Amino acid sequence: MPIKVAVIGSGVGAASTCYFLKKLLHEKVHIEVFERSPHIGGRTESIRIDGQNMELGAGIAYSGNRYIKGWAKEFGLVEVKPPKNKFGLWNGDNFVFKESSISALTAVKIVDRYGSDLLSLRTAVYEATSKFDKIYGLQEDGVCFDTAGDLWRHLGLHTYTQQSFKEAMASKLSPSSKLLSELMFAVNKVNYNQSNDVNALAGIVSMCPLVTGDVFSLTTGWTSILKEIFKGVDGLHVSTPVTKITSLQCSSPSTSMQRQCGPKYRVESEEASLGTFDAVVLTCPSVTSGLELILDFVTVTPKLQEKSGYCRSYKTTHTTFVKGKMNDDYFIKNNGGGVPQTWLASALGGVLGSYYDDPKDLPQSIYLVEEGAKKEKFSSYSKYFDFKDCPAGHSLYKVFSAEPLAVSTLHHLFTPDSSVMATREWNAYPQFSPPENTSASFRMGASSYGGDVASTNTDLVHEDKKRANGNPHRVYNTAILEGSVAAMEISAISGRNIALLLHRDFQNSA
Repeated sequence: MPIKVAVIGSGVGAASTCYFLKKLLHEKVHIEVFERSPHIGGRTESIRIDGQNMELGAGIAYSGNRYIKGWAKEFGLVEVKPPKNKFGLWNGDNFVFKESSISALTAVKIVDRYGSDLLSLRTAVYEATSKFDKIYGLQEDGVCFDTAGDLWRHLGLHTYTQQSFKEAMASKLSPSSKLLSELMFAVNKVNYNQSNDVNALAGIVSMCPLVTGDVFSLTTGWTSILKEIFKGVDGLHVSTPVTKITSLQCSSPSTSMQRQCGPKYRVESEEASLGTFDAVVLTCPSVTSGLELILDFVTVTPKLQEKSGYCRSYKTTHTTFVKGKMNDDYFIKNNGGGVPQTWLASALGGVLGSYYDDPKDLPQSIYLVEEGAKKEKFSSYSKYFDFKDCPAGHSLYKVFSAEPLAVSTLHHLFTPDSSVMATREWNAYPQFSPPENTSASFRMGASSYGGDVASTNTDLVHEDKKRANGNPHRVYNTAILEGSVAAMEISAISGRNIALLLHRDFQNSA
């Protein structure tokens, strides 16, 4: 009989778990996926606008992400480079930096403003990514980890999770550096909707596309990868919210038989039982899933999960797509570009004039520096394409914000004939707050919560600790790594770790 595994959720973590479980166990595993939404994808959701695929969340991925990149190649999906927009850094009153249409001039301007600190950032990113990349060889060799802390320590990255990005980088940059509060802040703001107070690991991962410049997207969207992977599962159930998971005891009085069969789990919706499984993989953030988890008669409440490191507060992000035109007047303040602050900028500005910094030449992508984030209601603002056959000359803009954009804000940013085409509110990323709790296990069980559990029999906690030496509970959580850093590739790595753990657990109990 094949091992029956229930996977709750259908995002990247779920797809990765399914993909690698099938690679390890083939026909020996039966996988059913349960998704509460009408469609798969989790946080990788896209919509079609004017014949083009638009991601509601992350639009690009770092090409060094071997799993995401590898799946795209394996499934023959078409990769494209994101639109090449000139970007500007906005402080709420003017642009402190604007990219030029001449790449050589942009290089001169950015080095002039940020100097050798750019090299320090590059060194820090490549130093961390060289450590991070070791995970691929380890997982290929079948190495798996019980906790997030174990994984990060093995890679030499755990210290990054215990300090803020601001603290880690301040020691590497010059005392008068503008890089941290401007360009680096802007990147973290658009990626996480958070400041440089995120942990250093999250911050470094956020900087990878900026430093390497090596990014890609898919014409069919990130969800197309998941659709291909889920073709290989044995059951895919959308519009099926799981509300309760309960562990069942083996009825045999024989200890050896109990060890052989291990625990079973009943998975339920509000309407009915969805089946009994040998293992359950949770891939949705527990704090937002709303399901009840009962292990050995212990009710694991969301509050208890949060206390034990299994879930945390998430940062809400709002995505707004606007068809219209940029309100140039709003961004042409104080004559547009920032005041030259070095002799080189002054000299180049004097010689090249508007070629160096034309106040009316506005960037298509606008990001906020630290000062600007205190004044503006949006986090980032980017043009994607011009609409076909549109006499008004409208373009599509994508705006990220921490709150829904008020009508007054939209009127500031866009011309009156502009209109909102789509909006979405989503729990994009955890609220990072170093030092991060990395002690939670990928495998969930009553003993994971110490003595603070809602149980009618305190001996059950002791029994679960004894169980961990024999047959541990087979309820796994891919969101564990997300407490340190969140990205599609992190979910993919976490999913493979779960597959390896589950494979090991069943081998040990055979």
